[in-house]
Amino acid sequence: MEQYRQWTATMPTSPDAWRMLGFSQYACQLFTDSVTSMGRAVGLQPENPENNFGLGMANAATGDFDSAISSFDETVRLRPDH
Repeated sequence: MEQYRQWTATMPTSPDAWRMLGFSQYACQLFTDSVTSMGRAVGLQPENPENNFGLGMANAATGDFDSAISSFDETVRLRPDH
């Protein structure tokens, strides 16, 4: 996870860096941190379904199911076969 933190520090406008940090935080069960990182990725690149999917996963893990459903709906809208 540390390499992703460094990546976001050196390239704070990279949606890929924030998404990968968010997925690594999710894998470490740091769900609230993952929501924050995935939210940054979505903010930087809202048309990427992977960003929205990651945000949905993180929101679901924190128990925010309304936000999770909204993110998953956006994921499917962007890529219906997701």
